[in-house]
Amino acid sequence: MSTTTPLTSTLPNPRSQFLIRPLHFSDISALAALAQAAFEPLPLTSYLHPHIHDSPASEARNLRWLRHSFRRRVLDPKYESFAAVVASSQHGKGEEEVVGLTQFYRTGDADRKNGGVRRQVEARERPWSVIGLYLKARRLMWEVWMRVNEWIWPNLGMDQETEKTFVKAVVADEKEFWEANERYKERWHVQSVVVGVEWQRQGVGKLLMQEVLERAKKEGVCVGVEASKEGEGLYRKCGFGLLGRFELIVPGAEPDDGGVMVWEPWSQEEEEEQQRDA
Repeated sequence: MSTTTPLTSTLPNPRSQFLIRPLHFSDISALAALAQAAFEPLPLTSYLHPHIHDSPASEARNLRWLRHSFRRRVLDPKYESFAAVVASSQHGKGEEEVVGLTQFYRTGDADRKNGGVRRQVEARERPWSVIGLYLKARRLMWEVWMRVNEWIWPNLGMDQETEKTFVKAVVADEKEFWEANERYKERWHVQSVVVGVEWQRQGVGKLLMQEVLERAKKEGVCVGVEASKEGEGLYRKCGFGLLGRFELIVPGAEPDDGGVMVWEPWSQEEEEEQQRDA
């Protein structure tokens, strides 16, 4: 279940204020701090990270864990990562302030020739080229560094037993909602949408979602997401429908808080056709 931050657009033209661009490695530290603040009120955060505020070291290591999570996805060729930025006069002319991010990945049969996963990986990594070999080597070196780092300084805020329960529930939801339906196996899947607390409800989330929806529409595939209670409103405004509620109800949450959602291109086409006929 991805944890997502709520966004509803109140700007008449949010594109005039915000810019969506590829996420840079230099953005990750600032985005981890935004994510920690945005995720803190969510019941899932209290469930998975009950000891996050026990000490300054716990908070610092949770930030490191978030940085590593974002970094792994940036390096993974199945993923696309984008940042929302806004010009900041506080830092001088021409500089940007990072206010949000989205990370989503391609699913499907990785061995299928001309399949979506293979096309995505080849576009990102350019296999058997000098650049491709460099990118693979860089990803391997970063992974070794992060694993050693996590072994020396584990995340003190996370509860290992609740994490195992959570992972088990995620696997069960995956089987029920995605693997059981053949047409959902080839899709883009939203791992995370994060917007800084002070930038919420200004259209940033909807703007970030356009990146994955445009790709899915072009390829004729679905988009999946596990939405929090707060994020569900954003996804519905983007055209998502609810497939079902989560198997695991964490303490502090209600049975109808969020769930597994899907955006289907054929549903959008039917809706557009009905609007033209009306």
